[in-house]
Amino acid sequence: QIVGLGTPADAIIGPPGTRSLLLPGAAGTAAAFLHGSEFAHLHPDGSLHLCLPPDLAYDALVKGWALAHPLAGVRLSAGLVLVRAPRNGAERETVTAVVAAARRYAAAETAKIN
Repeated sequence: QIVGLGTPADAIIGPPGTRSLLLPGAAGTAAAFLHGSEFAHLHPDGSLHLCLPPDLAYDALVKGWALAHPLAGVRLSAGLVLVRAPRNGAERETVTAVVAAARRYAAAETAKIN
């Protein structure tokens, strides 16, 4: 469970049991969000889909922390990645940092519009 990084809600998209992480009041660019104010969602297996700025998405991919979504840059945000479920405390810290980066990106993109 990722606490304090977003407002949890039932996800609109994803497998049954998927939970969204929302940035309340967000109205940013589509590049930073999966849907509406959802900047990430957590699957029942502990993996997450989230949007990162392109440079951080590239870094996460190269370091093996994330996998590119097959539609990233085609129909969805170029920074949309899948982060695997953490298997231990060190990986949990990394995943939490990646989710925090996605939240900062969503907040920064929202601030540009407001």
